[in-house]
Amino acid sequence: MATMLGFIVLVTVTSHFAPHLSRRDIFFGVTVAPDFRDGPIGRRVSRRYAAEVWFMAFVAAALVVTSPMPLMSASLLLGQTVGAVVAFIRAQRSVTPHAVAPGTIREAEIGPRPGLPGGFAAQVGPFLILLFAAAYVAWFWEDVPARIPIHWNLSGRPDNWTTKSVVSISAVLALALVINGMGLFMSYAVLHWSRLPSVGGAAGRQDSRIRQINLTATLAMRYLVAFLFAWLLIMPTLSDQSGQLQLPLALRVAPFILVVVGTLVVRVMRRTAAAHGPHVGDSTPDARWMFGKLYINRADPALFVAKRMGLGYTLNLGNPWSWLVMIVFVTGIAIPLLLIP
Repeated sequence: MATMLGFIVLVTVTSHFAPHLSRRDIFFGVTVAPDFRDGPIGRRVSRRYAAEVWFMAFVAAALVVTSPMPLMSASLLLGQTVGAVVAFIRAQRSVTPHAVAPGTIREAEIGPRPGLPGGFAAQVGPFLILLFAAAYVAWFWEDVPARIPIHWNLSGRPDNWTTKSVVSISAVLALALVINGMGLFMSYAVLHWSRLPSVGGAAGRQDSRIRQINLTATLAMRYLVAFLFAWLLIMPTLSDQSGQLQLPLALRVAPFILVVVGTLVVRVMRRTAAAHGPHVGDSTPDARWMFGKLYINRADPALFVAKRMGLGYTLNLGNPWSWLVMIVFVTGIAIPLLLIP
């Protein structure tokens, strides 16, 4: 119960702060005057949105505490998330009448772009970790137990297992390699096939730093994935109770810490960029954003664009190549999952 309540709080806090993790001139996914969010209308919309988000949290918590039968935790969290999205859309509609036209100046980077964080050695590191884990398992194959956990619930206890076989171990390794390959591709695409809101001046330098922070966070997440799968492959050979191996708290908490710290850093830098530069929004039209989260613009050649809220980038679904990318990613993940018995 305590774990479930913790995740309810996490979803609530994340939803509560989402509209405040953007530039000052973007509020609930709408381009506004930089001082709008601190004005009476902005404050009123923000308070109503927060009240709705926390009301849903209290309802979810009450269901967890009072229900005489176990609830499907994933379904409950999904319902809470959907409710937060509905509250966001309501707030967005309240802000839209106060939208202002974004800046019309478009800037382009000229010359070579900086490399990926850490260079070649850092970027291949996650793959080397996974290959080491695979070599270790192959060397100590006789020590691999007949039953291996491959999924854990919210409290870190295993709830799904697979049997020892070359196919199952190879499929787990392939899944980890595909996920890391996706992260590497996304980093390269963000560096070469995305566009900064500002290029010159203090705002441009700040936007470049934000992009580097996003790329560094992606690299850190790839290392976390590599360590997680390496642990999954190696630890069963070292434990007499491999079927009941509990997922370490550090591996469960680290991704959230990374996202929270990275998001807060990006928030501070976005606010600073907006304060020092002219009002331009983020150089993408509001009409091309669905719910402030999905970007669809056929006229924009960029494959990736920076998310308007929080950390990371999102695909431009108006670019035909984005659909090919999604098909390749989904297929690359689905095949190893289907091969795991």
